Amino acid sequence: MNLFAELDSTTTGTINVSRMWYPSRGKRRSWQYDVDYTYKIGDTVHIGKFIDSGKFGYVDDKLEATLMTSKYPVGKEVLVYYDSNRPKFSVLDKGGSIFPVLFYIVMSYSLLNLVLFISFGIG
Repeated sequence: MNLFAELDSTTTGTINVSRMWYPSRGKRRSWQYDVDYTYKIGDTVHIGKFIDSGKFGYVDDKLEATLMTSKYPVGKEVLVYYDSNRPKFSVLDKGGSIFPVLFYIVMSYSLLNLVLFISFGIG
């Protein structure tokens, strides 16, 4: 389930970008992929970038990046789940894991408590 949207509607869309790469420099040293799709709600064309709420385009394994991009080749027609109240929020796979998002929330909260405790003795 996507944390920022109520994915209560579906429509069809088309994959426009499907690529993967391994950065040659920079801090992020893992396989990266992009899967972009367009879908139309009423007269408005939207661009989506999320496969599911648990995948952020970074994986440690080349095989997983290859599987993600081969599952969504350019030109493929796909089912898009979107929020009918905010149609710009969408995913391709409604069953995604929210673990990575929850992990970052918990870690941020823990870090904030640590800083407050060290700085002011409260927390």
